[in-house]
Order: sequence, then structure tokens, then C-alpha cells
Amino acid sequence: MRESLVGAMLGQFKIEDVSSELEQVTPIFRRDELLFTEGPLDLYEGTLMVLGDGGPGSVVRGIGNVVINGSLLGNSRMPIRIEVDGDVVVKGAVSHAVLDANTVYVGTDASDVQVNARLGFEVGGDLTDARVRVGEYDLARKKIDYLKKGLADAQWERDATERKLRMEEKRVDKMFKNTRVILASNVGRILQAKRNRLVINLQPIYESLSNRQEQDMDKALREFFAKAIVGLLTRANQHFLVGKNRHRQEIFKGIVRDVHDLFFLTRKFDKQTQQCTILNQWVDDAIQVLNGRVAGIYVGGRCKPELNVSVTIPEVTVSDNGQVMISGDMARLQGKVSQTGGIDVKCVSTLGIETCQTGDIDILENCKISVLDGNMIWCPLRLRDVVGA
Repeated sequence: MRESLVGAMLGQFKIEDVSSELEQVTPIFRRDELLFTEGPLDLYEGTLMVLGDGGPGSVVRGIGNVVINGSLLGNSRMPIRIEVDGDVVVKGAVSHAVLDANTVYVGTDASDVQVNARLGFEVGGDLTDARVRVGEYDLARKKIDYLKKGLADAQWERDATERKLRMEEKRVDKMFKNTRVILASNVGRILQAKRNRLVINLQPIYESLSNRQEQDMDKALREFFAKAIVGLLTRANQHFLVGKNRHRQEIFKGIVRDVHDLFFLTRKFDKQTQQCTILNQWVDDAIQVLNGRVAGIYVGGRCKPELNVSVTIPEVTVSDNGQVMISGDMARLQGKVSQTGGIDVKCVSTLGIETCQTGDIDILENCKISVLDGNMIWCPLRLRDVVGA
């Protein structure tokens, strides 16, 4: 949820708002500055908050987020590297840096940078001598593969439980038929004899406990079984338990124990089915998000040569047997200084069609660079009209 919100703020140039969102992702790790002498910083979770700047040669890597209140100022010999699965916010400028993240926000100018921002890249000032890649989907593919494996494992466990459950339903039903123990009519919605099986339906109990937390549900079911099911079975079989026939009492205790085990085996199967439903929804959501992804680059100032931009458009297809196939087409844009002092812009579509255009130095000013119908385009951030392709 937090990731999608941060990604949705691309192009709004509200870097303080983005920073505030990331400050909510705990745990928070605070540093005065980033220094090469302190060695690489491994960020396994949460958000790293740096009060000052990042100096030449400093390195951050991991799965969390990074917020730099100052600038990232490397040099050609010792560039700065930040490689995280989360988001990166630099409120100041960035120079001589390699940034690899979910989204990257730079408050002012960015120069001599290499950026891989999966969801998008925003620069408040000028973008100069930059190599930018957006839309890369390898991490998203790994996430989908991980979810699919989890779903397959959960389905296997559920199917194994279901096979055991069907066998136990037949066995317990036979136990009732081979003895004089009878079912209580008052539990007809919960315990039902169907086609040589004793089927337990917990849905009526779930409905009555719909306001309970999941962790409280099992406790409530145990109490229900002990008080309601055992009590009703005992009252319905008083004739069977009359006298001091220890053999009958042992038979009754054994059947109650079998019904108890069947009751909670059904509960286990229901929980596994619910988990499979949740995991399947997670897979569908991850596929939908990736299929609908259109990453872009947002520049508040000017894009200045040399500029190399690549945008990948991922596509996910699901076969009839559930196999997920992920591929992606890439479009490219290259900006170089023209002989007239302006910019030569060469674009290559996802189909490999090349187009060239020469314009003034401000042709790529205050714009969004993205892909439309396979073609590289740039749009004024305020007008939102296509002005180049």
C-alpha cells in the first residue's frame, strides 16, 4: 500500500510529501551523513534517514527505503551507489551516482547519474549526462514467482488435507452406523450425514463469529465444541449411556474424540482453502499491477545531453494451465548535442522503428518522458499534450 502511494506521487514534485510517507515505514535508521570510510551500509528493512549529504564512494544496499535530506555528491573516481528494493528520495542534488530503486526522487539537479527506477524517476531541476532506465520488471517477476510457489505449496497441503478429510468423514460415519450412538438433531446444520460420510459444516459458526479476529476463532470453536457439540451428543445418547456399562462409555468417548478430530480437521481444511484464496488474489493483483505499469521520467528543468533513456513495457500472459509468462519490450530515447547547438533526439520504438528530431536546447524542458503505443514521447508536464515522438 505504501509503495503504490509513493509511486502514485511521481510527477507531482511534492518531495516533502514523499519523504513524509517514507518516514512512516519503520524501523527508522538515522544517520548524520554517508561516508566512504564507514563502509557499505546494508539496509534490510525500514527507512534510512540521512540528515546531511552522501559523500564520494558511499554505498547503501538492501530492501528498505532511503531519504537523503541533503545531496549525493560523488565524483568520477568514487561514485555513490544506492541499490535498494524500496524508494530513494534525495531532497538536494545528485552527481556522479548510481541509483537503483523502486522509485527515485531528486529535489534539484541530477548530473552524471545512472538510474534504474522500476516505477519511475522524478527530477526537480535539470537532468544532465544521464543514463536512465525505467520499467524494469525483474523484481516484480521474482515476486510473482515467489507468490506462485507459495500458492502451489498451499494448494498441495490443502489437497492432502482434503484427501485425509474425505477418508475420515467415511470412517466416522461408519463408526456411528456400527454402534447405537446417534447424532443430535440440534446439530443438523453443523454435523450432517451425507452419502456414507459425516460432513462437518462450520459456515454457520463462522457467520456467528464474523466479528472475531482470526486468532480468536479457534478458541471460540474449541469452546463451541466442548459446550455445544459434546453436550448435545451426550443428551441425545442418554439411553446409550444409561447404567454403568464401561464398554459403552468407552465407545461413546471414542466417537466424541473422532468427531472432535474431524471437526478440527475440517477447520484446518477451511483455513487452508482461505489461504489459497488469499494467495491466488495476491498473484492476480501482482499480475494486474505489472500488466498495467507505465513507468515514466519527470523532469522539472531541462534534459541536457548526453541523455540515454530506456523504458520497458512489461506484458504478462497466463496460459490455460496457469503458467505465467512475463516478457517486455523496450523503447529508447537518446539526446545528443546537435551541430546547431540544440539537441538531436533519436527515438527507437518497441518495434525497432527509429525516428530522429532536432530541436532547441529546451525541447526537453519541464516534461514527462514515457511510452505511448510503443513509441517514445515527451509531454509538457502542465499542458499534457504530446509534442514530440
